[in-house]
Amino acid sequence: MGGDRGRGSRRAQKRRHARADRRRPPGDPGGVSVVADASVIVELLADPDSQLFERRDLRTSWAPHLLDAEVGHALRRRVAAGTVPGEQARRAISRLARLPVRRAPHAELLGRAWELRENVTFYDALYVALAERLDVPLLTLDERLAAAPGPRCVIEIP
Repeated sequence: MGGDRGRGSRRAQKRRHARADRRRPPGDPGGVSVVADASVIVELLADPDSQLFERRDLRTSWAPHLLDAEVGHALRRRVAAGTVPGEQARRAISRLARLPVRRAPHAELLGRAWELRENVTFYDALYVALAERLDVPLLTLDERLAAAPGPRCVIEIP
């Protein structure tokens, strides 16, 4: 009978840990300092002289998986507009996969992102929802997003 009590205690302990970890994306070891949106990452990758390289909090940042598609799209647009040379964009895409930005799945963010639909794009809302879930600031270069009503996280323009 004593074994049953121990097993029940372990189960209860696991449930408590699971509840405590719900705020973090799966696989998050903790220590998250910011959520970085695509505008910040594009700036980092496209401009080797960017002052954003000096931000230590970007070394422990998160973003939704959407980040890679948004960054690729933005770099493609810059190449098409002639503002970024194709070879520079190719190198940026190569570096994108190696950035220390951890990617979070979207599934747990969808409900909150939908709630924000009146004030921000669904894409931006995924970043906001992740920052809210992790209780960390969202870094963006998007002034409209920073000024939008509805988000409950701190939004910083570096």
